[in-house]
Amino acid sequence: MYDDYEYELESYNDEIDGYNNDLRSLEDEGVMLRDRYESEIEEIDEYWDRENQYIKDSGIYTKEEVEQIVANHEEIRRSKKEEVEAKYKDELEMLSDEREQILFDKEMAEFDRDYIKDEIEYEKILGGSNTSLDDAEYYEKLRAKREEQAAYDDFIASLDMNG
Repeated sequence: MYDDYEYELESYNDEIDGYNNDLRSLEDEGVMLRDRYESEIEEIDEYWDRENQYIKDSGIYTKEEVEQIVANHEEIRRSKKEEVEAKYKDELEMLSDEREQILFDKEMAEFDRDYIKDEIEYEKILGGSNTSLDDAEYYEKLRAKREEQAAYDDFIASLDMNG
């Protein structure tokens, strides 16, 4: 009888380990995302710095033309950086949403695992493996177990209604 519970318990432990691995992977993705963002910003700055330096050093343009061209370049630079930042924030938000979902799923798996642990204990009590309980203690534990199960069922039902 306990073998079924032990199998379920091990399955939940494996599931929780998987969620922990997913969370670590998301952390790595966040670091890579930040590095890519910083790299793109650096590339934009390097490109427009070179362009501006070329315009200034070329000797082709008047001082006023150089100022106008550089001002135009700075507007483009700012616009490109805003695009990269918006993309970065969107991707960060997606990672955050994914992280929240994983945390929720992990919490549910932990709750289910703890439920199975309680079922194992409950079966031990019913099976008489804990003979030190007198009848009053036994029935009190049975009542508490049933209340806990009812609360769990209500919780799951409320998730179904909210989801």
